[in-house]
Amino acid sequence: MTSIVEIDHVFKMYGAQAALSDITLQIQSGEIFALLGPNGAGKTTLLRILTGILLPDSGTVRILGASSMGEVRHQVGYLPEERGLYRRQPIGDILAYLGELKGLSAKQARERVRIVLEQVGMLAHVASTPEALSKGMAQRIQIAAALIHDPPFLILDEPFSGLDPVSSRQLQEIVTNEKQRGRTILLSTHQMDTVERLCDRLLMLHRGKTVLSGIVSEVRACFGEGVLRIEHGTERLPGPLPPGVRIRDASLPFVTELLPPNGLAPREILSALLTQGVDIRAFAPVIPSLEEIFVRIVGEKG
Repeated sequence: MTSIVEIDHVFKMYGAQAALSDITLQIQSGEIFALLGPNGAGKTTLLRILTGILLPDSGTVRILGASSMGEVRHQVGYLPEERGLYRRQPIGDILAYLGELKGLSAKQARERVRIVLEQVGMLAHVASTPEALSKGMAQRIQIAAALIHDPPFLILDEPFSGLDPVSSRQLQEIVTNEKQRGRTILLSTHQMDTVERLCDRLLMLHRGKTVLSGIVSEVRACFGEGVLRIEHGTERLPGPLPPGVRIRDASLPFVTELLPPNGLAPREILSALLTQGVDIRAFAPVIPSLEEIFVRIVGEKG
């Protein structure tokens, strides 16, 4: 698979403070990649390096094979956390102007305006002004602005911040549709449930360092600690349990969480319980949410 972004051993200092320390990552073509971390972790610095606003002190950054942002500026779409639209100008005019700034001819820009507004479900508002829109609708226009020049790589910084659940889901659907169109997306967000739904891989920063990276589903599974959740037909799970298996939580009726010893496979526990005649309705590993993992890591790192 082709790498759209390659970051290799990047460092960035602000005086004596390390904003980024030895960051290495790759973003593959066609994936949604999540950049996570608490406030002050270094996410903004990394995004500013990727957009060419800042240069790293050392290390290399390549986007679409180029080492200079100037070479690929028109191939990257960027939605900054700080929003900004001309509030009293017609949306169609704003987007056409931004398209021309990105290298499109006036005719191409006007054609793209209709395309991107249709993609974000806002074509009926081409003559409206941003001040007349709800926050969710204005955010869709911001996405359209990032897409106006049809970039293969899209950077979204906190795109769902401050949106109500309906608007957030609508925007998530737009992001998913852009992935299906073949676009590669870097998503910086604090909404862990959104990352679980949308993203393929992630990197978590804390105090400028990488503390977690990998495929989202695999990261969650690695933090599962082997706990098994059993739903059974009796109010309490009848014993005896297989040797070494401990009850982790039995506070709810008809549900028990078990912690097996190392080396004992879940299927062996299931087989033993079924042999005893336990009425098992459901049997599955407990997979922690990304939010639980995030809180645990940040808490451990202090």
